[in-house]
Amino acid sequence: MKDLTLVLLGGLCNRLRALLSARSFVDHDHELRVRVVWDANRDCAARYGDLFEDHFTPTGQFVFSKSRWFDAPAVWRHNLRLPALFRSFVYSAQRADFHSDWTAGECLPHFEKWRRVYISTGLQLCQTPPEVWRGLRPVSSLRERIDALCQRMGAHTVGVHIRRTDNVKSQSVSSPQAFEREMRAAIAANPAVCFYLATDDSALRDHFVQCFPGHVVYQAGEPTRATREGME
Repeated sequence: MKDLTLVLLGGLCNRLRALLSARSFVDHDHELRVRVVWDANRDCAARYGDLFEDHFTPTGQFVFSKSRWFDAPAVWRHNLRLPALFRSFVYSAQRADFHSDWTAGECLPHFEKWRRVYISTGLQLCQTPPEVWRGLRPVSSLRERIDALCQRMGAHTVGVHIRRTDNVKSQSVSSPQAFEREMRAAIAANPAVCFYLATDDSALRDHFVQCFPGHVVYQAGEPTRATREGME
């Protein structure tokens, strides 16, 4: 494989998982070129450069590109698989929702017989070393906000992530009552505990702030993935 088009799907964490694993690919194969399609949509309204400093394109092996009509994943029913048909004339191989737990060195040989490959996924392509994740650095404006937020946190802070509007499984197995019960238990064990609350439900956020006054830290603004401000 010499050229990879990687169409990132899902929310921010899913996209980063796939993107950073592609970084592992190029660290292993210095001749590989990767074209990354990162669309801003309701799943993630911010582009990579809106949130993070770019440490990909300076390598010369990555380019971030706007989506073209034939980049649309074939799993989307409304496109009737026509983009996939067109791609068959452009790419040697196509993979939807590809993922693996192999190392980069173990995974790349599976693509060696194809020159141009198209992958649409929000999953890791291969194992990603921790140092690759540590390379992520928010843009300066976000770093300032993060620093200010961290100053409001106590010495013992617990992260609480509650998805209520866009994840059916989370709604069915992780009730707000269960979170509230665990948070009360944490306060009983350590009255100085602080919670950093991230949720897409502003009413639920307000409820927890009232339930645990002085214990909850959160970001102001509308909690939604559908706007750039919400993603920030």
